[in-house]
Amino acid sequence: MKAVFRDGEGHLRNGWKGLGFVVTAAILAGILMWVWTLLPAVVKPFVPHSFFGFLGVLLVSLDFLYLEKQPLTLSSLGMSLDRRAGRDFGVGALAGMVLVGFVALLGWVAGGYHLERAANTPVTAIVKAAWLMLGVGLFEEALFHGYLFQRAIRGLGTRWAQVVISLIFCLAHPFNTEMEVPTRVVAMVTTGVAPILITRRAAPERAVARE
Repeated sequence: MKAVFRDGEGHLRNGWKGLGFVVTAAILAGILMWVWTLLPAVVKPFVPHSFFGFLGVLLVSLDFLYLEKQPLTLSSLGMSLDRRAGRDFGVGALAGMVLVGFVALLGWVAGGYHLERAANTPVTAIVKAAWLMLGVGLFEEALFHGYLFQRAIRGLGTRWAQVVISLIFCLAHPFNTEMEVPTRVVAMVTTGVAPILITRRAAPERAVARE
């Protein structure tokens, strides 16, 4: 029975570490996002609840690193804030806009819908939505591709870690039950494949953190 929880060296298995991390991060992120609801209405647009969720995940990640006596650095989570990270962020944002625009164009060409110019859409609304989604992206990356991904690499190896985490990432996203089955399948496949494509490029750097 002990072998279920401990490896040959007597250490807690990485799967249990990952499970404990996810549960703890979900609890703290939920508490912090509840705290966000108590903020004044004038403050909320500047600090979306998604950033509170990201803060909760980041704090739990650092706490778990501390318990393992690992360096409390972003590199230990497979993250960085160097020049390359800024360049990758810019390229990723641009590529995302191009891909979304391309998919929208295909839907329009196929006759799935027609396009209309939005009436008096304020620029501030677009900026607020982008700011909110940036927080969502940070939250998801910290939760699925930080500490959890590192422990998956240690336990499963890089390739299987990518597959398993991408599958969990996909299942963690609820899809509208009113969507047609083919549309839902495409959405699930793209949601699952995207993390694999991203982590295949980042995995060599992230794998360094397991040493």
